[in-house]
Amino acid sequence: MLKKGWMVLCAAAVIVIIALSACEPAVPDWEQRDSYIMVTDTSSNIFIIDDAGDLIATVLPLKDSMTGIRIPCFVDASKGIAFLSQEKPDYPFTLYVTDRSAKKLTHFDGLVPFHMDGSPAEPYLIYTTSASSSRIWIMRTDDPDAESNYLFSGLKAYCKAIDDSVTIKEVYRPGFSPDGDKVAFVTLGKYTTVDNEGKIISLVRTDIGVADTGGSGYYLATGGLKDEESLPLFSQWLDVCWSYDGRWIFAVKGNASIEEVYAFDTQTDSLYFVDAEYLGSYYYFCPSPLDSTIALGTNVTRHADVYMTYFTNDHALAYSVSSRLSNKGYYFQPDWAPGGE
Repeated sequence: MLKKGWMVLCAAAVIVIIALSACEPAVPDWEQRDSYIMVTDTSSNIFIIDDAGDLIATVLPLKDSMTGIRIPCFVDASKGIAFLSQEKPDYPFTLYVTDRSAKKLTHFDGLVPFHMDGSPAEPYLIYTTSASSSRIWIMRTDDPDAESNYLFSGLKAYCKAIDDSVTIKEVYRPGFSPDGDKVAFVTLGKYTTVDNEGKIISLVRTDIGVADTGGSGYYLATGGLKDEESLPLFSQWLDVCWSYDGRWIFAVKGNASIEEVYAFDTQTDSLYFVDAEYLGSYYYFCPSPLDSTIALGTNVTRHADVYMTYFTNDHALAYSVSSRLSNKGYYFQPDWAPGGE
């Protein structure tokens, strides 16, 4: 009898637990969209909006004494968000990855990317650790014990324009292709040649490099261009990103704001200077994963927002159709990624 009573009690307890679980509200998911735009106030909030500026969700990833959100980016078809934050106010900024609900927060202690980009298809993150680095790193974001690996380091690449190899000394601002299979970046390379007097001299050139995410298949996309026809030397770069269809690779030059944008056509191997005089008002350059729309972000306190423009067939940005997504004044650090279940 006592044993039977205990079994009844256990069964009742299980029923209560199940009932309580059923009453617990489910974690709300984001409204389904073909793409999402992410912005942050850099303090504690990440806002998910659509391309009309409508708010879809607010993500609050910070726990306990954490403070600050820096350089957030989507990973894995917007299923996750990578960002830098401080564990405590006097601690350095290190890498965190959260899911959409902000209930699962993973800390990659000691990892401090200078620039990073998330894969639009897989849980991978690529990053560099300084403004001018000789290495690009790649890591999984769904495994807190996963080690980062070199995408490449110290490579030599054939350059058609000089019919010789270029030794890659520095790489800047890597960005994933739309399918997540490739990575593009700006390179500073060194090579030797013989001058008119027969002396061996060293020269440098700047190119757009492309590699598979496994580190193979590396080549200079602009390697067919003469030195003076390729990207400008000794410049600072804000970003390297792709158009939605993978045809165009954009190299964004600047420091405190955008100074110039170069567009490389992967179909014709041609490099174009993007004609847009107003770009100096912006800092962030985010192509849509769906069409030729470009999101431009400002970086000025109390005036930060996201504006929309379009990349046209004549290699220019259509300023006449530029529009502002909101009047919030604190929408910093935008990122744009494809939607996902």
